[in-house]
Amino acid sequence: MPSSGAGIATLASVAEVSPGNVDLIAPLGVIDAGEAGIRVSGDVNLAALQIVNADNIQVQGESVGMPAVVAVNVGALTSASAASSAAAGAAQDSVSRARAEARQNQPSIFSVRILGFGNESASSGGGGSTASVPAGGGARGVSYQPGGMVQVVSDASLTPAERQSFGL
Repeated sequence: MPSSGAGIATLASVAEVSPGNVDLIAPLGVIDAGEAGIRVSGDVNLAALQIVNADNIQVQGESVGMPAVVAVNVGALTSASAASSAAAGAAQDSVSRARAEARQNQPSIFSVRILGFGNESASSGGGGSTASVPAGGGARGVSYQPGGMVQVVSDASLTPAERQSFGL
C-alpha cells in the first residue's frame, strides 16, 4: 500500500507500528468510499443506512458491516444466450423445412405454345378452312391464314422475310 494519497486510510508505513483499525458510523447517513476509497491496515467497522462504492474499500484485517459484493452470474447469462440461440436455430430450421415441403407440394404449371403443325391439312369439325399442301410440297408452300384455327402470337421482333411468311 502506498503511504500517501487521498481518501480515508490507516497505513502501516513503519513495520514497528501496529495496524490501525477504523470505525465509520453514520447512523442516519451514507458512507461513500467514492473515487479515493478507504484503505485500512487493520480491522474496519462500518455502520450506516447505506454504503456505496464498497468496491473501493480495502481491508487487511476483518471487516464488519461491509455489503457483500454482488457479482453478476455470467454463467447464467451465457447459458440463456446459448439456449435462445439454439431455440432461434431450431425455429429457423423448422421454417426452412416447411418452405421446402410447400415448394414440393405446389403444382407445376407448363405453358405450351404450338408454332405449327407442318404441311398437313387440319381436319375441320366445324367447317373451318383447311391448309392445303401445294404440289411441290415442302416448307415453300406454307402460308399463314389469319382466319384459320392456328394463330401466331409472338413478343419477338420479326424480320421482313419472317413477316411476309406469316402474311403480315
